[in-house]
Amino acid sequence: VMSKMKYPECVKIYRGYFPDTIPPEEKKFAFVSLDADLYPPMLAGLEYFYPRLSEGGYIMAHDYNNVNLRESVHRVFDDFEKKFGHISKVPIADLNGTIIVSK
Repeated sequence: VMSKMKYPECVKIYRGYFPDTIPPEEKKFAFVSLDADLYPPMLAGLEYFYPRLSEGGYIMAHDYNNVNLRESVHRVFDDFEKKFGHISKVPIADLNGTIIVSK
């Protein structure tokens, strides 16, 4: 992945299990990719990253409209919006029903 980045020095990948890999310092994020497939880590990711998303930033959420994961991934966004209010979601026409969340 890093070899494909135009400016790899500006990219930091936090590899591991979320939320265990949350950086200790406060950060803002311009782009976040969430692909956890399970309700608890997807909700933890959304609750952590959305408030820290830069204005104009994006969260890419994999499997949002995947019929096999609808009860976990799709429900995360429904529950998040019930608690925190509407977020802007744009569906991507891919095999796994990815969505882009913008701020």
